[in-house]
Amino acid sequence: MSIHEQPSDLAVVVAALEARLETQERTLAGLRTKLEAAHTSRRTTRLRTLVPLVGLLCLMVLSLTLLPAARAQNPTPQAAPDFSEAAREEQARQSQPVPAAGVPAEKQVASPSATGGNLIIGQTNFPSAVADFTGLINPSPSALMPSALRVDNYSDASLILSGGILDNRRVAIVGSTSGINSGGGIRIGMLGAADSGYGVYGFTPGGAAAAVRGDAPEVNSGWGVWGTGGRVGGVFSGAYGGTFSGTIAPIYLQPSSTAGPPTTGEHFLGELVVSSDGHLWFCRQSGTPGTWVRLDLSSTFVPVVQK
Repeated sequence: MSIHEQPSDLAVVVAALEARLETQERTLAGLRTKLEAAHTSRRTTRLRTLVPLVGLLCLMVLSLTLLPAARAQNPTPQAAPDFSEAAREEQARQSQPVPAAGVPAEKQVASPSATGGNLIIGQTNFPSAVADFTGLINPSPSALMPSALRVDNYSDASLILSGGILDNRRVAIVGSTSGINSGGGIRIGMLGAADSGYGVYGFTPGGAAAAVRGDAPEVNSGWGVWGTGGRVGGVFSGAYGGTFSGTIAPIYLQPSSTAGPPTTGEHFLGELVVSSDGHLWFCRQSGTPGTWVRLDLSSTFVPVVQK
């Protein structure tokens, strides 16, 4: 090789080295791209694995939160849902609102009345059939509830909450009316009405029990039981204020603790008192203590006037 050929060979070598360098740079760039793609794919795979795990954890936490409340509202197992056509039709029928006078439309839509639904406060409730039954039954087989149902119409003072009327009692229904009232009117704890038969009926199958009892514990005030007969044109007719019958005797007057007629307190014409010595006394004139006549029940009726 001559000295004049050397520059041309050097240029060829440099060009070859530059070409190889460019190839290596392209190869390195490709490797970097593949490496970044691998890292991205690895992060994506990790996220794809992590998202279901996070979702499952959230579902578990939500289930543990709602399960006690669901058990408290529905302590007994529910039957399998009925997806039959008849069941769907019945569900659709029950979901229809029942119009009620004076109730806003939105409440009627949100509160349907039908058998199997809830009783809605402030609205007339209509069951589906005349034979349907709404019950409130004591859940215990060995203990009675102090009261199964309480209806307390009070303003500032409740007889049920503060009057002690439930002390040592087991009651099915308790009704009371008490407190301040600016509207007037006669107060009635429980009212029964019927166009025939009996407005209020008491029944007890057990021995030594009273079907109806009335207590007025205030001394010299109130009536244990008040009976009024019928009226005709605002005037009392011949109906009876009370009718009594019994296998031992129709009526029993408990004797007083003292002999003779009452000597203290205000009394009224028409009162009857049996004294401890076995005499029946009749108040013939109101007063304090009133004028009393002894009714000596002998073979010959002879009234004895007390002087």
